[in-house]
Amino acid sequence: MFSGKFFDNLFSAILSFSSLRETINTFAPKRGSPVSLSDTTPVIIELDKSNPSVFIMNKIYLIRLAVSVANAAMDLDNPTYYYDAKITKRGEGQAVKARDNLKNIEFDTYICSPLTRTMQTFSIIFPNKKPLIQPLIREQLYHSCDVGKQPSILKKEFPLFDFSKLNQYWWNNDEPINEKKIVKENFNDIKIRLEKFKSWLMLND
Repeated sequence: MFSGKFFDNLFSAILSFSSLRETINTFAPKRGSPVSLSDTTPVIIELDKSNPSVFIMNKIYLIRLAVSVANAAMDLDNPTYYYDAKITKRGEGQAVKARDNLKNIEFDTYICSPLTRTMQTFSIIFPNKKPLIQPLIREQLYHSCDVGKQPSILKKEFPLFDFSKLNQYWWNNDEPINEKKIVKENFNDIKIRLEKFKSWLMLND
């Protein structure tokens, strides 16, 4: 069971995390630590601890994806398109550094966006671990790099991951669409997604 204050702080942090443009991988470590949010730097935001008994997941780590080819591009979407962009060599190095920073933390649960760059980042930081694939925490759809791939394709690229619960057009809120079309999300779209993620967390507690 989670307190309302816990969720208020959690989702305020997510909404402000790198101006909505950074995909978040969320990880819940072993119980017993003070509640906080952290990225890989780490910057920690303390959550409400006035009633610790209501918390089950005591610490949530929000880990930004490694730099992708789209992040490094100077011509994003004009004229070159970077559909479901992969991480760069520099990004791989960032992920290795994050792995070293997190290697002594034991996690209960791993949750990852199905965008290729986030799963590549996850695979380096947590080799041989199997995350819950959750499209609700994907990056804001704004450029070609935020357009995803069908689960059948992702399964071939990430055979260790389970995509059985991932719908075909997950990046477009499960609505069929031309797979090269970019339907931009606004701030309200993100808020709706986060509310759905909140409900999902409650059901999967």
